[in-house]
This record gives sequence, C-alpha cells and structure tokens, in this order.
Amino acid sequence: MKVWKGVPISLRQAWLVETIEFISWGVQLILLVLCSIYMVLWIHRSYRNLGQFEQLRFDPIWAAIGWFVPVFSYFGPFMIYTALVKGYEELLASQNYIRRNPRRYALKNWWWITWIAGGILLSLGFGYEKYNLFCSVMAAAVLMLSNLLLISSLSDMKMMEEGIGELKDVNSLNIGSEDLLDDMI
Repeated sequence: MKVWKGVPISLRQAWLVETIEFISWGVQLILLVLCSIYMVLWIHRSYRNLGQFEQLRFDPIWAAIGWFVPVFSYFGPFMIYTALVKGYEELLASQNYIRRNPRRYALKNWWWITWIAGGILLSLGFGYEKYNLFCSVMAAAVLMLSNLLLISSLSDMKMMEEGIGELKDVNSLNIGSEDLLDDMI
C-alpha cells in the first residue's frame, strides 16, 4: 500500500488509474489523428475545387503534403487557406450569394498565429526543465484556442463551399476545364 498526499492507495487502485489514463491518452491520440487526416483531406479537396475557378499558386497536392514539409509547413498551409478564404469569398460575393466579411480573414489570421505560438511553446517545454510544465500547459491552452478558431473558420468555409456547390456542382466537373467561371455567369 502506498500513500499519496496522506491518502492510502492500494496497488490495484494505482493500476486502475494508470490504465484509465493510458486509455484516455490513446483515445485522444486516435481522435487527433482522425481529425487531422479529415482536415488535410478537406483542405486538399477544397483547394483542388478552387482551382477550377481560378489559377492556383501551388499545386493542389501541396494542400495535403505541405503540413509535413519542414520549411513549407510554416507558411504554406496558411497561404493555401488564405487562397481558399479569398477565392471562395470573391466568387460567392460576385454572385451576390454572400457579403464580404473581414471576420473571415481575422479568424484565419488568429488561427495561424495561435497555431505557430502553440508550436513554439510546445517546443520550449522540451528543452528547459524549469519551464517544462508551464510551457506544456500554455501550449495546450493556446493550441485549444487555435483549434476553436479553426473550427469557427471551417464552419464558415463549409457554408461557402456549399454555396459554390449550389452555383456549380464542382464534384462532378472535369478538373482540367478552364471556362467554369464563364459557364456560371
């Protein structure tokens, strides 16, 4: 029997708590991986669909692999998401489907700022024993804020994507076609 903060704990209780913690971390990891895969696939598909309406700066495959390329991952996903927000908004605003809204750009910018800040805080926690717990807690808080901003931004993007789907069924179109915007007008 062990004592923790004056409370006796049996080995069976300690094992049960550690097992619950291990399972909890496993479930969180699985959910994180699944959500990350879903988001990367969505951004890739959405960016590829945007390419049917305008000239893209990057090849659509970079919307998926750009998250994993060391230097490109600091600016590439942000630039691709910026192109999505700007392209969808301009396309739908020109069709009087939505109005331009600076909130979209603010959400996108704050999402990326908090994403980078959370990554920096997380990396600081690994090198310095003195700040390990503080940096880990702050990184978790900043990354949670980043995820909430991303969820809000993605819900707006999903609405815009549905609007484009109503204007033209982008899933059934030939990706190589150049005159899709003219067909819409």
